[in-house]
Amino acid sequence: MLRSLLIVSLLSGCTAMSPGSALWLNQVDLLSADAADISVALALPPGLGVLPDSVTLSLSAARAGQGSVGGSWTLEETRDAMDRHVYRIAAADRAELRRVQQQAAAWEDADPDGTAGSLSLALGGCRTVPAELLADARASVFLSLAPDQPPRALFRNAPVAEVLSDDNLRALPRCL
Repeated sequence: MLRSLLIVSLLSGCTAMSPGSALWLNQVDLLSADAADISVALALPPGLGVLPDSVTLSLSAARAGQGSVGGSWTLEETRDAMDRHVYRIAAADRAELRRVQQQAAAWEDADPDGTAGSLSLALGGCRTVPAELLADARASVFLSLAPDQPPRALFRNAPVAEVLSDDNLRALPRCL
């Protein structure tokens, strides 16, 4: 089922998710979430950052005999009251994301076994300190699907080393 595959794709690479967050994600429907309400927040350790305009959300779906639909959108950054980096779909991109969500949901409803898809979040990391100082660094990732609900921790205090190897940390560019 597409909705399940979306969740698996979102979570690939990390193992520090709490059971409650995993259960919550299995119950939410990312295809019907309002694009204006989706936000991702990052709590990064000192020395680790995100390159400007590098956070993208991609959604794609395909159905046998019907073709495919998808897109990739650069997310806008703000900061919240806890100084987390918060990323949202730009207002100009919301209609297109909604169109892709609706088509993917229609295919999923009509043919769950014949529909496949993925949802991914990509970002360009950077660092302000030598990579060796980030060996034990930890970060948190939060997801919100509604403005009247607090962001839900997907990963809290997760080791950065679960996502980035020592070589990848060393290869990160310096933050601007």
